[in-house]
Amino acid sequence: MKSALDVAMGRFKENEPEKVELTAEQKGQLHEVDKVIDSKIAEKKIILEGRISEAQLSGDTEKVEKVRQELAKELSRLESDREKRKERIRGAVAEA
Repeated sequence: MKSALDVAMGRFKENEPEKVELTAEQKGQLHEVDKVIDSKIAEKKIILEGRISEAQLSGDTEKVEKVRQELAKELSRLESDREKRKERIRGAVAEA
């Protein structure tokens, strides 16, 4: 008779997606996606954090908050873009 843990692990393994090995080319593509997105994130941070500093120096708290929200939105958008690009690359493996 199986223990509850064995039964649960069996169910977990049944629902687990099959792991697929990536080729060297695909690993390189994933690395390239990270480099591109990381550079875009750095660029956005430099620009928007500069605008935040300017707004803070001028005492415009409303603008500070607005630019902070814009920064958060941009970072979220870029991270989402990163994941979509990576999923396309990984999806190409599953389809092959």
